Amino acid sequence: MKEFWADGDVLNEFMEDRTSRVKIIQGPVGSGTSSACCMHIYEQAMAQAKQADGKQRFRASVYRETYPMLEETTIKTWLEWFPEREFGRFFWSKPFRHEIRIGPLELDVTFTAMEDINDAKAHFKSLEPSLIWFNEGQFAAWSVIAEAVDRVSPPRYPRVIDGGCTWGGLILDTNAPPADHWIPIMRGDAPAPDWMTDDQKRALTKPANWSFYMQPPGLIEVFENGSLVGYKPNPDAENLRYLPPDFYMQKIGGKPKSWIDANIMNRSSVVVDGKPVYPDFRRDVMVSDNPIEPIPHLPIVVGIDFGRQPAAICMQNLRGRWYVLREIIGRDMGAAKFAPIVKSDLSTHFPGFEFHFWGDPSGGYQGQNDDTTPFQVFRTHGMIVRPAPGNNLDSLRKEAMETVLCRMTDGKPSMLVDPRCTTFITGMAGGYHFKRIQVSGERYSDAPNKNQYSHVCEAGEYAVLGGGEGRGVVMQGSTRPKPVNTKVASYNPLAQMRTQSMRR
Repeated sequence: MKEFWADGDVLNEFMEDRTSRVKIIQGPVGSGTSSACCMHIYEQAMAQAKQADGKQRFRASVYRETYPMLEETTIKTWLEWFPEREFGRFFWSKPFRHEIRIGPLELDVTFTAMEDINDAKAHFKSLEPSLIWFNEGQFAAWSVIAEAVDRVSPPRYPRVIDGGCTWGGLILDTNAPPADHWIPIMRGDAPAPDWMTDDQKRALTKPANWSFYMQPPGLIEVFENGSLVGYKPNPDAENLRYLPPDFYMQKIGGKPKSWIDANIMNRSSVVVDGKPVYPDFRRDVMVSDNPIEPIPHLPIVVGIDFGRQPAAICMQNLRGRWYVLREIIGRDMGAAKFAPIVKSDLSTHFPGFEFHFWGDPSGGYQGQNDDTTPFQVFRTHGMIVRPAPGNNLDSLRKEAMETVLCRMTDGKPSMLVDPRCTTFITGMAGGYHFKRIQVSGERYSDAPNKNQYSHVCEAGEYAVLGGGEGRGVVMQGSTRPKPVNTKVASYNPLAQMRTQSMRR
C-alpha cells in the first residue's frame, strides 16, 4: 500500500472529524478529495473495534452517477490505493465489490451507480452499511441523500449486539455545484428558492451533526481596473504535492469562465455542454451582496413566461439601471393556478406599488384543452398582461437584455440582482444556454435549450423589452428607456391593477 498524507489543512480536518455524522467537502479538481475519501474508509475500518471472534468488520457503500464513471474514476482511484495483489480480489459484476481480508480486518466495499437507484426508499431500505460515500456528490439528488443518511444515522453495521460501529456516517465530495443546488442552500451560501414549499425549506436546514468543508481555490484571479485579466497559482491550494507542476494553469486553457469558476475557483457555477446565452452576465458584480429593497413610488415591471413551467420576474428601472427584486417560479402548472400565486406574492412583497405586466405574446393564444388564454386568466385576477413588443421577438428580447448587460449606468453595471433570485442568477450565469450540436467543430443550436432556467430568464427578457429597452432596438433610437412616471400608487396593489384596467 502506498503511503498517503493529506496535503492541506481542510483535507486533514475533514478526515479527522469523528464528531459529525455527515461530512461534505467541496474543492477544485485535483484537490485530493477522492483519495481522502478512499483513505477515510480504510482508516475507519482499521479503527473499528474487534468483535468477540477477534474480527474487525466494516461495510462501505460507494455511489457515482453511472457504472462507466465508477470504472473510469472512482474505482480507478480506489484500486490505485488498494490494488488487488495486496488487498484481495475485486469483483467486476454489477454492483462492483471489493472484499478485503487482511489479518482481523473484513472490509466489504460495494460500488453502485445511482442510475440503478430508481426508487431510493426501496434501495436503501435493506441496506445496512457502516459508511456511505457519494463521489462527485453534486450529481446526487437531495431525495437520494436524505434516504441514504437515514441508513447511517446511526450506522446499522456491525450490529449493536456484536459491539456496534465505532464510527460511521455519510461522506460526500464535490466540485462547486450550481447556486440553487441543495448543498449551497443547506450550507447557508444561498437562500432557498421561493418555489420550494415550507417543508422542503425546513428539510434543507443544516442539522447540528452535519459539517461542510471548503478547500481553497486552485488559482487566484488577477484584476486590472476592476476587470479580470488572468489567473496565477494559489500557494494555499491543497494536494499540490501530488499534482504536476502548473497543474491548474494548464487546466484552464480554452475553458470558459463558468467551467473555471466551478472546477478551479471552487465557486458555485452551472457548467453545461453548450454556450451561455448571456456571456456578459457577471455574477461577481451584477449580484448584490445583500437583499435589495424596492424603491418607493417606482413602478415594478413584471415579466411573465407561460407554459407548464411558468415564471415571473419583478424588476424596477431607475434612470436606466435595472434592479431585479424577485422571482416567482411555478412547477408543472398552468396559468389558472399560477396567476393567483403571482397575485398573492405581489400583494405580500410589494404592497402599494404600481405594476406593469409584460409577457410572452403566445399567452394570447388558446390552449389545446381550454378556450381561455393565459392573458385572459391573468386579467380575471386583476393583472393586465401586455404582449412584449416587436415582430422578431426572439431576437429583440435578447438584444434588449444584452443592451442592459453591456451598458454602464453612472459607472456601474446596468443590472443588479437580489441574491435571493437563485434560479435567475444560475440561468443568466450559464444555465440558460445554447446546446452544443454533436458534430465536428463548435456548433450550437439556434434556440436556447428549454430547461429549469430558461423560463425565468425569458421572463426577464420580456420585462426589460416591455419596460423600455426594446424601444431603441425597434425604433433604431436611443437604447436607454424613457423616464417613467413614478406617481404614488394606492396601498392595495390589486386595487391599483383594477385602476390600470379601467384606464385601458
